[in-house]
Formats: sequence, C-alpha cells, structure tokens
Amino acid sequence: MSEHGGKPLMSGHVENAAFKTTILITSDSSDIAMAAAEAQAKKHGWEVTICVCDAGGIPIQVKRNTVPASYEIAVEKAKTAALFGKPTGILEDASKVAATAGLSSPHALMKGGVPFIIDGVICGSVGVSGVTPKNNEAVAKVAISALADLVWSHRVFEAQK
Repeated sequence: MSEHGGKPLMSGHVENAAFKTTILITSDSSDIAMAAAEAQAKKHGWEVTICVCDAGGIPIQVKRNTVPASYEIAVEKAKTAALFGKPTGILEDASKVAATAGLSSPHALMKGGVPFIIDGVICGSVGVSGVTPKNNEAVAKVAISALADLVWSHRVFEAQK
C-alpha cells in the first residue's frame, strides 16, 4: 500500500467517479471459458477455433481444431469484440449499410466475436471460427456465459462472508 500526504492510497473499497473496478480474465477463468466453448462445439460435432482475449483484445488462450485460417479469424473476432465492446454480428449488420466498410475494415465484421462486459466495463471477449456465423456466435456465447456465471458465483460467495 502506498501513501499520499500521510493517507493510504488503498484501504478498502472507495467509490470514485475517476476510476472503475474491472474484472480481469486470468488463465484459470480462460480455461473455464475454453472448456465451456469446447464442450458446446463437441456436443454439436463442430470443429472450431476458439480465442479468449483480455479487455485489450490480446489473446490469453487460443485452441485450433480446424483449418489454419480459422486461427487468424477467431483471434480477430475476439479482438474486434473487445475493442468495440459489441458482438461482431452487430458490427457486421452495421457494415452492410455501407457495403464497402466490411471489405476495407481491418476488423473482423462477422458473427462469432462476443465481448465479456461486467457492470458496463469491457473485461475481455471470445472469438470463434470454423462453422457457420450463427454457430460460431453460439459457441462464443456459451463461453461468455461461463465467465458470467463465474463472476456471479464469486459475488454471491463474497456477499455471504
């Protein structure tokens, strides 16, 4: 703990509009999201690549179970979802208004990237590639749901202390 003017800078929870508390996806929580996504894909017989990213769109974990090109696509979907804070399917729909936007964008504007947002703060994302856009998005949503369940169960546990 550091001090400023004789007062501790960090001593418990303090509400301050200048800062937001965020949740970081760790390698352990990434494992949980990955396992949920893999189970969903396996249940349907889908071979996909799954990428779990942090809030900055940097991959924490990627597993490729299909063609090599799907690696780059899954990573870009996850990165795009994290950077924009929106599912890539919504961005895909918006890009259809300006037909060339999807072709010239450096971002993945196709379904399969879903952000992980808690209390209005982007905490990470999941991107999936390898099957249809709708199915890629379904797998990503299962991973995000697993992360949300993890946060919820932690908050319930903390509240009961």
